[in-house]
Amino acid sequence: MDQLRKLMSMYGHNILIVDDDQDTCVLLEAIFQSSGFAATAVFSGEEAVAYVESSKPDAVVLDIMMPSMDGWETYRRIRSYSDSPVLFLTAAASGEYAMRALSQDGSDFMRKPFSAQELIARIDILLKSSKEKHAKLNLASSEDTFKHNIPITVLIPAYNETRFIGSTVLKACTYADTVIVIDDGSKDNTAEVAEAAGAILVRHPHNMGKGAALNTGFCKARELGAQIVVTLDADGQHMPEELPRVVEPVLAGDADIVIGSRYISRQSDVPRHRIWGHWFFNQLTHLSSGVSATDSQSGYRAYSAAALEVLSFCSDGFSVESEMQFIAHEKGLRLKEVPVTILYTDKPKRSVLKQGLAVLSGVLKLTGQYHPLVYYGMPGLILIFLGLIMGLEVLAIFHSSTNSALFSLLFTVIGTMLYSMGIMLHAIRGLLIDELRTKNKNGR
Repeated sequence: MDQLRKLMSMYGHNILIVDDDQDTCVLLEAIFQSSGFAATAVFSGEEAVAYVESSKPDAVVLDIMMPSMDGWETYRRIRSYSDSPVLFLTAAASGEYAMRALSQDGSDFMRKPFSAQELIARIDILLKSSKEKHAKLNLASSEDTFKHNIPITVLIPAYNETRFIGSTVLKACTYADTVIVIDDGSKDNTAEVAEAAGAILVRHPHNMGKGAALNTGFCKARELGAQIVVTLDADGQHMPEELPRVVEPVLAGDADIVIGSRYISRQSDVPRHRIWGHWFFNQLTHLSSGVSATDSQSGYRAYSAAALEVLSFCSDGFSVESEMQFIAHEKGLRLKEVPVTILYTDKPKRSVLKQGLAVLSGVLKLTGQYHPLVYYGMPGLILIFLGLIMGLEVLAIFHSSTNSALFSLLFTVIGTMLYSMGIMLHAIRGLLIDELRTKNKNGR
């Protein structure tokens, strides 16, 4: 044991493995050590408790189904000495054990068999969350100090997120009165795990996109009488422990929409390509909507009752975050940002380029929908002006200006059409908004 502890000092993190299956222990040790961790394996609950009592590990991997001092008793006794994050191991068909484990303040669970990549990714997330909790955010006592008189509802749109949805829901339940998960047509067990973890479940029959999922979630929140809503991503990147910080400006009456920004204090290790992409969309959304934000693509947000009353999205996909700035400008909602931490552990599930192009297309579409006079009218006026300038040139030098005459006619006609389209769309949009307001009033 002493030799193993000396070995641990050479590594950045030490992991305690507790499993009565020696083959599993050998495999886990090899995976951890090949990834730069120190790993100690013990084969019984008694050994595990003795080890934790004398040397606090950074994380624990615990087989919850051990026969010798069963995993539940081992976990209970470990917790009396250490608050290190615990990753539970369960058999493939033991979902009820996993839910029981998480409900007892466990950190995460993983079913056997597992891949080395999945194991390391989960441990990385647990270690980063623990570090942020204790070293940066000092949130160990936030559960006791976070007092609020207004009920808080958390919305979590999810698509194929079995891996993280259970722990995300359980952590969110610590800070919120109600957690709603919108299962956006998942093909895995996302819905079942979310419901078992304590969430109110709303399901889409097929994948409809994040914007549609949020529309469904806000409708459900209004149906339940929600007064403050917080949105979280389901992929483990957002820390529910930071919810008190995100919701505080709404509780204080200082904001209607609060954006959790990863760029205010720069405490998130954001990949460089994402930094440049976010900067571009921040500028584009600011120019198009008239509302500025340092992190226009963040999904970690809080909303007041006033915002909840008027939020309804045209966007189905990932441009929904940008649309909120358009709505804030149009409805006069107060927007504020607070620093949050975004955890990047796994590779992106979607192509970054394709997602960026989808957001770009969505923002341009929103500009046309919310500001048709600007989107169509301004280019129309510019073309009319160019057409008139060329027309004057034709009059001045008619005998040598056949080309200018043709361009003059072309620009003037196209410009007039665009300007007219802008005016018509602006008028139509006003009529539609009035009609929707009338329907909403009559429906309530």
